[in-house]
Amino acid sequence: METENGTDVQEEALFMNLDNTRVTFSAADANGDGGNEVSRVNGTQPMGIGIALPVEAGDTLDMQVNAYYEGGTGYSSSVGLPALVAAIAGGFGGLNGGTLEQQATYDLFNNSVGTYGLLGTGSNNLPAAYLNYILFDENLNDYQNGHIQVSTTASFNHELLQLNDIVASQDGFVYVFLTNESASSNWVYFDDMVVKHTQGDLIIQTDDYYPFGMAHDGGYQRVTAKENRFKYNGKEEITDLGINWYDYGARMYMADIGRWGVIDPLVDNFYSVSGYNYTVNNPTNFIDPDGRDFRAIIEQDEDGNYTITIQTTVHTYGNNSNADNAADYTKAFAELGIDKTFGSEGQHKVKFDVTFQHHDSKDEAIEAVEENAGDNLMQIDETLSDTELGTFNFYGSSDSDVVGYEADLTVRGGRESNVRDTRAVIHSAGHLLGLGDRYTDVGFSNDIMSTNTSATEINRQHYLDLAQFSIQNRRSAERDQNDTRVFIYRDKGRIPKRKR
Repeated sequence: METENGTDVQEEALFMNLDNTRVTFSAADANGDGGNEVSRVNGTQPMGIGIALPVEAGDTLDMQVNAYYEGGTGYSSSVGLPALVAAIAGGFGGLNGGTLEQQATYDLFNNSVGTYGLLGTGSNNLPAAYLNYILFDENLNDYQNGHIQVSTTASFNHELLQLNDIVASQDGFVYVFLTNESASSNWVYFDDMVVKHTQGDLIIQTDDYYPFGMAHDGGYQRVTAKENRFKYNGKEEITDLGINWYDYGARMYMADIGRWGVIDPLVDNFYSVSGYNYTVNNPTNFIDPDGRDFRAIIEQDEDGNYTITIQTTVHTYGNNSNADNAADYTKAFAELGIDKTFGSEGQHKVKFDVTFQHHDSKDEAIEAVEENAGDNLMQIDETLSDTELGTFNFYGSSDSDVVGYEADLTVRGGRESNVRDTRAVIHSAGHLLGLGDRYTDVGFSNDIMSTNTSATEINRQHYLDLAQFSIQNRRSAERDQNDTRVFIYRDKGRIPKRKR
């Protein structure tokens, strides 16, 4: 309760009536830290400090305070119930005959303290000073109360008063406060009041939605919880001006009508559906993490564990591309992509379903990529120059100055990798899936993203990165606004196709 340590503003914001009862008295200071300020009560000031907290059924409360007084007599005479009720109500801002709010606070304590009455004292030498609590339900009807009186131990000494393991059985509020019912002018001092509130239910909020995202009536939120705007699909609900739209990054979504507020920036890839549709009107099977494209659902079991399938077809062409090589690359990637299970919060599984398909011409390969969301293009040609090598985004204007683009390039959605050495095909395919180079990283010497062209594994860290990206629907650090790499999440083999 010290002002000199800089916590007085915070304490006064938490505890009611502190500023009115705080005094300097070194002998009553309990913690031995050199402080000298305490809260005091007597017959003319029977209400000490108090605090009110929202609670829910199952919450546990523990409270304590140090008490001190200096002997004296005349404690058996009482201030009277009306005066005590008025003092307690006043400590919490109540006043009989005051404003509507003040009157309601007064009535709250008149109906509770006024009912269970004065607690009194068993000795003229012992103050009727108490640590008290009252539990109210949501309608402010009191249903439980408790108290502990100072004892003669507190005479010229510090006595720790404690009320522990108090369990709230209903949602509502708890009021904790200090009192002195004795009409004596002798003071009782209190110091270092602590109220520990342990939440019994770890569920903070629940919301139920119709498939397209409009919320059901009801739901649940702890009364102590801070406002949470991140709701349907983890997206922020914009409530300004009452619009109640969800911010998906690229577009705003209107869950009440199941439509986007603006047209899909990738509308040219989906001729068969409206550019304003959400998840091709199938929100039970597909999600739209950022408003630019849709993905199939990630599988999750009843224990919360994910199975994430990273699927793509790499359409190859070029002088060194052929059907036999494509089959070999598919087999090689299958051997690399054996199911990996990991995770500190459950056993998440990531597996690869990567197929290589040879095409006799570039146009044929491009057409195949345009037809399938998330598919990729790879040129395998030993005659490529150094400036033609690399991995590039398809999405962008045809006059892009990025190395590797051609003036007549019209393909959308997917990436292109140009490879000269057939031994680098697997490495380049890793780039198509978003894996970064691991040339010098410790522990990656046998990783396909290293300089080792004979590598035989995909390091566990790659699986972790892909899982985190997939589960949280976040773009990896390497991605930019023009990058339209698409992870296809398979559920029972259902993979959405792009329509020309």
